[in-house]
Amino acid sequence: MAIEILLPRLGWTMEEGTFIEWLKQDGDEVKPGDVLYTVESDKSLNEVEAFDAGILRIPAESPAPGSKVPVGTVLAYILQMGEDVPGEDAQHPMETVASHNSQLIAHNPQPEAHSSPLAAHSSQLLWHQLFQHIVGLGASGAAVGRGRYRVGEHATATDVD
Repeated sequence: MAIEILLPRLGWTMEEGTFIEWLKQDGDEVKPGDVLYTVESDKSLNEVEAFDAGILRIPAESPAPGSKVPVGTVLAYILQMGEDVPGEDAQHPMETVASHNSQLIAHNPQPEAHSSPLAAHSSQLLWHQLFQHIVGLGASGAAVGRGRYRVGEHATATDVD
């Protein structure tokens, strides 16, 4: 079964990121932990890792370096030997996902968020842990960190270094 490589949400308020570059090429064999691409959020430059093994397939419609990409956009697929890129929707994944996301946002406005004192404390601890890895500023003024983020069907919040 093909595994979609999506643009992950790398922050609570992240709605889109700037695609920087692929670090693997179409047809390369990838394994868990391999860095696939870099993306810049509004706060940092991040390397995104594979969480699954297989063959990387990057569609022709994949974003060009410097493109703004909505969170959740399908960027590529990890396939097993002999597997094909799934369905007709795979021909234009970014347009399909962007259109779908726009419709969802229009029909489902964000509810007002309330958090408990425990959730607020946990959030502060998480941000403290993340900011320990920032090592400088990138060319656009965004913080550059040492952290790597995993994507794939088995990724969890504990996969962040």
